[in-house]
Amino acid sequence: MNGIYITNTYHHIASHAQKKPDRPALICGDQKLSYHDFMERIVALAFHLDIISNASSPQKVLICCQDKINNLSAVFACFALQWVAIPYSPDSFDSLEWIADDCKADLLLCDAEVADRIRQSALHFSIPLYDLSSCSGEYDRNFTLPKKCRGNDMAMIIYSSGTTSGQKKGVIISYRILLETTMYMNKVMGIGEGIVEYVVAPIAHAFGFGRCRAVFYAGGVLVFDNGKFNPARILLSISKNKCNALSSVSTGIAAFIDYYETHLRKVGPLLKWVEIGSLPLALNYREKLLEILPNAAVFINFGLTEAMRSTFINLRKETRKIASVGKASPGVEVRILDDEGVPLSSCIEGEIAVKGVNLTPGYWNRKDAFTGKMKNGYFTTGDLGFMDEEGYLYFAGRKDDVINSGGKKFHPVEVENLLVKFFGHQNFCICGINDPVGRLGQVPVVCVEEDSKVMLEDIVRHLRPMLEDYMIPKDLFKIASMPMTDNGKVQRSKVVQRINAISTLNG
Repeated sequence: MNGIYITNTYHHIASHAQKKPDRPALICGDQKLSYHDFMERIVALAFHLDIISNASSPQKVLICCQDKINNLSAVFACFALQWVAIPYSPDSFDSLEWIADDCKADLLLCDAEVADRIRQSALHFSIPLYDLSSCSGEYDRNFTLPKKCRGNDMAMIIYSSGTTSGQKKGVIISYRILLETTMYMNKVMGIGEGIVEYVVAPIAHAFGFGRCRAVFYAGGVLVFDNGKFNPARILLSISKNKCNALSSVSTGIAAFIDYYETHLRKVGPLLKWVEIGSLPLALNYREKLLEILPNAAVFINFGLTEAMRSTFINLRKETRKIASVGKASPGVEVRILDDEGVPLSSCIEGEIAVKGVNLTPGYWNRKDAFTGKMKNGYFTTGDLGFMDEEGYLYFAGRKDDVINSGGKKFHPVEVENLLVKFFGHQNFCICGINDPVGRLGQVPVVCVEEDSKVMLEDIVRHLRPMLEDYMIPKDLFKIASMPMTDNGKVQRSKVVQRINAISTLNG
C-alpha cells in the first residue's frame, strides 16, 4: 500500500454521497448535514482553496476552527486536493505561531470566530490567513479532484502534546497509515453503516479524528457538539439522536461515572459500542462501565500519535484480561524492551515498543529525534508496561514519570487512581522531587491548584490504608494553574519545575 494509489476519507465520503446522498453524515447541535451536503461543502472549499493558492505543488494548511463541521470540512478539502492538513485546537493560541513557523505552513485556515480572535491578538504570521466564509459558496461544476492518492504521501502533520518534555513534535501521518488504522479499527470493533456515534474526544487530536474516520469509512452518522466538555449536554444528545456508540478519553468516562451515573444508565441500553482512548482507564471504572452499559462492547486501546491504536481489547468479551490494554492490532507488533533494546520475557516490565502499519515515518524536520527512538526496528514509546504469556499488554506509566524513593520504584498513576474521587473536578498530580533531606533520592509530593482547600493530612489519611509509606505524598504544593497539554494531560516536567521554583523561593 506504500507506493500504490489508495482512497482516503474524502473518497469514502464521496462514495456514500453518491450511493445514499440523503443519509445523515453529521449532527452538531441543531446542525444536520447529509452526505450530499457535506460533500458539497468539502468540494466547494477545495475549489476555492485551489484558486486562492494558485500552486502547482501540495500546500501545507494549518487549520484552526472553532466549529467542528468547519474543522472536518477543511481537513477533508485538503485530502481532496492531496494537500497536507495540520489541525490545531482553537482553545489556546499558545503554540499556534510556533507551529506555523515550524511546519512551514503555506496558509492558515480558520472560521470567522477564530479569525477575529487572531486578528485581535498580538500574533504575527508570515503566511496568509483565510476565513472559511471567503472560501465557500458556488463552485465550477467542471472542477475535478483526484479519485485516488498515493499511500506513502504525507496527509497530515499532527503535533504531539509534549506530555513529558513540553516540546511539541510534528508527527507525519501518511494516507496509508490513515487507511490501515481505519480499516482495522472497524474490523476489530465490528462497525458497519448503522453506527451513530457521539464523539466526545477533541477531533483536532489523533484519537478523536480516528473516530471520525471510522464513522465515515462505514457510512455512519457522526454526532458531536461545539464548545467545552459538557456531560449533561452529551447525554441529552445521545438520547435525542439515538446514538448507539460513544467515544471519549478516559477522563470523560470517569466524569460520566462519578457525576452522571444515573443519566448514563438511562442511555445505556442504546449504546452498542464504546471506545476509550488517551490515558488508560482505571480498573474500577472499567468494571463499573461494563455494569452501567449492559449492551455495549467496550474497547480500550493503547496508542500514541506516532503509532495510533497499537493494541485493542474488547472488555466485554475479554473480562479475564480486563486490567490490560489488549493485544497488538492487525499488522502491528508490540514488544517490551530493556534499556539496551533487548526484548524482555513475559511478565517483566520494560519499555513498550511498536512497529507496523500504524507507525509514523518520522517527525517533521526532526529526523534525529525520531531515529533516536528506534531500537532494532521498533519505535520506543517512552511508556512502561509488560506483556503476559498470551500477548496481552499491561500499561504501567510513563518512563520519565517513575518515582524512585529509597530504591523502591512506583508510578504516579498508581497513587493518582486512588485520589480521583477524593479530588473530584480539581486538577492535581503526583510527582517525584529530590528528597530535601538527601536520604531517599526522590520523595512523592502532591501538587494542586492554589484555590484548592485540600490539606496534606487529609490526603495521607485517605491513602494510608491502601499504600505503603514510600508511596504516600510527603508534601503538598499549590501552583496558580496546572500545566496541561492540549488534550488534557498534566505536564509533570513543568509541574516539577514550578515546585522547584517554589522551594527555591522558600529557601
